Amino acid sequence: MFAALRLSMLAIMLALVASPSGATLLVPKVDGLVMEFPPEQQQRRTMPDGTEYFGLSGTIRNDSAQEVVVPDLLIVLRDEQERTVYEAIISPPRRRIEAGASITVSQGFADVPASARYVEIGWVS
Repeated sequence: MFAALRLSMLAIMLALVASPSGATLLVPKVDGLVMEFPPEQQQRRTMPDGTEYFGLSGTIRNDSAQEVVVPDLLIVLRDEQERTVYEAIISPPRRRIEAGASITVSQGFADVPASARYVEIGWVS
């Protein structure tokens, strides 16, 4: 499933704070929707019990003149060799965004592999 999605997506590299050290936005065309996941809003830390935590935070904005349906998001963590080490699909907090409005996406992932260095964020279509 992911390989087919990857073929239809445009990749843009961003730097993240701490590891994962880079982020890719996998963005197929979703008319009107703009993803913004600034590097300084992403979190990566080791929990007291030794598990790795990754916190994803950003916004999805509707730049169109009409309401838009928001698809699920695909989150992929990759290691230094760009191999997939963790994958998750998350639902947006709201399925519809009015014209000119935005929604905040905030999701924590516990027990992610320590080898994760990059995150890719995309739409599930």
